[in-house]
Amino acid sequence: MDESGFARRIIEKSKSCIVYKQCEVDPYFRSASDHYHISIVSCITANCDSLKPMVITPRKTLDCDCQETFILRALEIEYSKKGYMTIEIMLSWVQKILILYIADVREELNDNDFPVVLLMDSLTSHFNNGILEIFNEIPNFLCIPLPAHSSHLTQPNDMYLFGVMKN
Repeated sequence: MDESGFARRIIEKSKSCIVYKQCEVDPYFRSASDHYHISIVSCITANCDSLKPMVITPRKTLDCDCQETFILRALEIEYSKKGYMTIEIMLSWVQKILILYIADVREELNDNDFPVVLLMDSLTSHFNNGILEIFNEIPNFLCIPLPAHSSHLTQPNDMYLFGVMKN
């Protein structure tokens, strides 16, 4: 499991703007701000399945035209003020996505004690008392925190998923 942020729109090479010369406020280019930051939480299993992705957005509501598309079925959408992972969103991911996936797999295998190992970076929002308590309640579950600055070899989402998306 890992998350990656997508900081802002591509800054255009040229900007057109009409400016009132006596205005004391400098022109403001929205695309150069951080208002568009989103994060995507992804989890890939050992057999190359993908858990439902979670998008963390600074927008409290989606556009109306998004409501009628596949987006709400395909993605879990969470709000945070700046579009970054928080402890509350990590708890939401564990409860809405991880635990349900584990239950589905164990039911499909007809083995309620099937072992689960979760590898994720040691970001502070990933590890706190609330999350560790939930992890302790999952039978036969092991969470392995990766050291800071781990390479793409131990974090395949960085290279294969997030790298492709960012390009």
